[in-house]
Amino acid sequence: MSIVKEFNNFNELIKSIDESITATRQQLAEFLRRLEDIKVKSEQDRKLKELLKRLTGEEIAAAGKVVDLKDVKLFINPD
Repeated sequence: MSIVKEFNNFNELIKSIDESITATRQQLAEFLRRLEDIKVKSEQDRKLKELLKRLTGEEIAAAGKVVDLKDVKLFINPD
């Protein structure tokens, strides 16, 4: 998709570029915040699985449906 913009003077061009940069920085900051939230949740999940494994002595089954085909186990939609 192409967008053609017309500016009356150089200052308008600079202002448009600055606004674009500001919006991109805000979007990047939001993505980085969300990434950090996901990292924290992932680490908590990993620690919980390790704790449960130590307490039960067994590996935690993956979420999703397991289809057992003789010697093959097929995990459908694991998380």
